Amino acid sequence: MPDLLLYVQGGENEELRYAVRSWCQNLKFRKLCVVGGPLPRWFKPDMFIANPKRFSTMKQCYMNLLLATESPRLNNDIIVMMDDIFILKPYGEWRINYNRGTLEQQYQRSRRNHANATTDYNRLVNQTDVFLRKTYPEPLSFEEHAPFRCEKKKLHKLLEKIGPESSHELLWRSLYGNTYQLPSEYKLDLKIAERNELWAFDAPILSTTERSFKGRVGVMLKDRFNQPSKYEK
Repeated sequence: MPDLLLYVQGGENEELRYAVRSWCQNLKFRKLCVVGGPLPRWFKPDMFIANPKRFSTMKQCYMNLLLATESPRLNNDIIVMMDDIFILKPYGEWRINYNRGTLEQQYQRSRRNHANATTDYNRLVNQTDVFLRKTYPEPLSFEEHAPFRCEKKKLHKLLEKIGPESSHELLWRSLYGNTYQLPSEYKLDLKIAERNELWAFDAPILSTTERSFKGRVGVMLKDRFNQPSKYEK
C-alpha cells in the first residue's frame, strides 16, 4: 500500500485540515508523510521531515521532494499530494494518474482563457514542453490538481538529474510522466478559483485557492468533512 507524501510551505492552513480529512475518508494509504514546514499547530502526521522555506516556490518544492525521496522510512510506492486537493468520493487505493492533454494544449488553453498568459507558471508549462519535445513529439501535461502516484526511487533519480539549478525552470510531474511513460487518463482540471464559483455536483475531486475556500466551495467542504481526522491534535 502506498504512502502519501505531502509537501507544505509552512504556516497555519485551514484548507489542509479539510483536505486531510477527505483523504482519510476516501483513500487507502499506509501513512501520511510530510516534508517542508513548519507544520500548522493542529497537524501531527505519521512522519515529518523538516525543511523550512529558503527558496522560491518551485525550487523549494524540488528541495522538499529531493529530501523526502532520500528517506528509507518512506515507502517506494508513493502518492504525492498538495494541500489544496480534496477527494470527494471513495477511491480506495489510488491507482490512476490523470493528464490534461498535451503541454501545448494546456498552454494554449491558458492563452485563450486568461488575459495574462505570460505568468511564471505558463512560462514553466512552455519551457517544459520545449524541453520534452527533444525526446517526445507530443509530451503530455501531468499538471493535474489530483493525487500523483509514482515510485520514490525513480522520482529521486529524476530530481537528481534535473538538478537544483534547473528546478525552477521545469515541471517535475510532467517530466516524470513523460520520462517513464506513465499510464494516465485525460481529465479536465477542476480548480475552483473564485469565492462564488460553481462546480459540478458529481465532481470526484476538487482543488481550491485561498480565495475560493472562503466562499461557497469552502462551506461545502467544511460541511462534508466535519469530523476531525486522526492527524489533528
